Amino acid sequence: MDILAAHAAGHPDKAALIEGDRVWSWAELVERRNRLGHALLGLGLEPGSTVIVYAANSLEHCLAGTGARAAGLIPAPMNHRLVAEEVAYILDHSDAAAVFASDQFLPLCEAVRAGARKVRHWILMGAERRPWALHLDDLLAQGSPEPVELPAGAAFGASIIYTGGTTGKPKGALRRGIDPQGLMETLRAMDLLDPNHIHLVAGPMYHSAPGGLALYAHIVGATVVIMPRFDPERALEEIQRHRCTSTFMAPTLLKRIVDLPASVRARYDVSSMRAIIMAAAPCPMSVKEAVVEYFGPALYEFYGSSELGVNTVLRPEDVLRKPGSCGRAAPGKEIALLDDDGKPVPVGEPGELYVSSSPASSTSTTRIPTRPPGCAAGTGTRWATSRTWTPTASTTSVTASAT
Repeated sequence: MDILAAHAAGHPDKAALIEGDRVWSWAELVERRNRLGHALLGLGLEPGSTVIVYAANSLEHCLAGTGARAAGLIPAPMNHRLVAEEVAYILDHSDAAAVFASDQFLPLCEAVRAGARKVRHWILMGAERRPWALHLDDLLAQGSPEPVELPAGAAFGASIIYTGGTTGKPKGALRRGIDPQGLMETLRAMDLLDPNHIHLVAGPMYHSAPGGLALYAHIVGATVVIMPRFDPERALEEIQRHRCTSTFMAPTLLKRIVDLPASVRARYDVSSMRAIIMAAAPCPMSVKEAVVEYFGPALYEFYGSSELGVNTVLRPEDVLRKPGSCGRAAPGKEIALLDDDGKPVPVGEPGELYVSSSPASSTSTTRIPTRPPGCAAGTGTRWATSRTWTPTASTTSVTASAT
């Protein structure tokens, strides 16, 4: 089923994407997506190939990923902070067949282009043109507005997310597709299933959470508002202007908001906000308290990973009640805390966190295809042998009570 086309048919004039004064309706988004999907296939790109999206937050960034998926391609967002050597490595490691690039990244593209021999097509998305590159506008003009017929069995929502590479070269986490049931349960756990949501993209879309939650908002039929770059007061302006109801923000972004003078924060009506999703780093309790005081009981926190997405969820009623907690296991996930010998640790003792998920939905360079050592059947916990167990490189502990 073409979910986005169904939304376009059901409410064609409803806003799907907003960036500043630019608005694309659902009908406009899906037509552009179809045109781009056909044009990409017309270039000879084969379903399952990787395309890099090296772009700032924008309508075009979203369109590049959406159009690539329509053609059965796998989009991979490129971190804006990488140097030329790292960009070249990811282009080679991902076997990228095409690169979407916005103007600000043209200098780096030109620096690595000669060595990026696997890249067959460079596609520019801004005002600049180059003789060696195609342009998004031309592809949209060439492509058919009719739906793209994907090959049988093609997975929806496949993507590759690269880690930051802080402990070595970046690692690519390939998500082969979206498990619809698991996704719906996870979104329900964070109050993100409402198609009437107006979702604010505040962080860079090359990170898995801002980009992923924008995609998921579209899957449920919500409107997505994109900030080209984060500014704390501008975020409050966007929330008030569009009556935004959900967003993802890392702790640093939330801290910048609550650190604004009280007189500045008082200018804006943020009462529409129902779900602020936070992750990516530990958050001081003082920041959580200030966020709850300003926005009300809307703060959700999750612990996630590039490989598996959302692993645990801490709901608003527990954010202040359970200091230091990262919540309960997310729907469809199982948690194991193991010591250095691979054995489960006692309650209250720290251990390395392992998370299980269906191997059909995620595979990466760090996956473990069996149950972890010490978690054999019959230990009182049901460890499913058909699931993938992934170490997260995080240390945590479990409390004696889940209430």
